[in-house]
Amino acid sequence: MADANATQAITPLDAGLKNLKETIDEKAPSDDFRTIVHYEVHPNIKEAFNLQVIPEFPLPILTFILGISGIVLYSRIKTSGRFI
Repeated sequence: MADANATQAITPLDAGLKNLKETIDEKAPSDDFRTIVHYEVHPNIKEAFNLQVIPEFPLPILTFILGISGIVLYSRIKTSGRFI
């Protein structure tokens, strides 16, 4: 199911998944599990299947929320007659 160009990522991905299975079978510490997933499996899956990472919180929404928060803060300071 991977792209034809993904052969360089498939071999390390396969090795990473085997390493992950062995780590789970040995009931290794969670740090070992996390390291394998983040450094061996995840990057190779992204490369093999040409996946794009979508940000959890898009920048335009964050900017909008910060703008509204600034307006609310300004109006509260202005109506109270004092500054923080």
